[in-house]
Amino acid sequence: MYDLQTGTRLNLLELPLVLMDRSLLDSRYLGLENPDQALDLALNLKQECIKHNGVFTLLWHNSSFLNTKESLLFDAITQN
Repeated sequence: MYDLQTGTRLNLLELPLVLMDRSLLDSRYLGLENPDQALDLALNLKQECIKHNGVFTLLWHNSSFLNTKESLLFDAITQN
């Protein structure tokens, strides 16, 4: 991170977003309707992050927990 006004480096760590629920499931993006496909992709991304000593950051919107299938998918991603 960099402060454009002072021209100095900031003492902050920025963690990029790796995966978001809507990108994985919405038809406008990947549109993975098959839960096994969605889980495989998510776990592959997670494993790649671990392999390279990175951080797997996952954004899961609160509204996604209202859908049982999406809630179960979240549990499977975060427990593996």
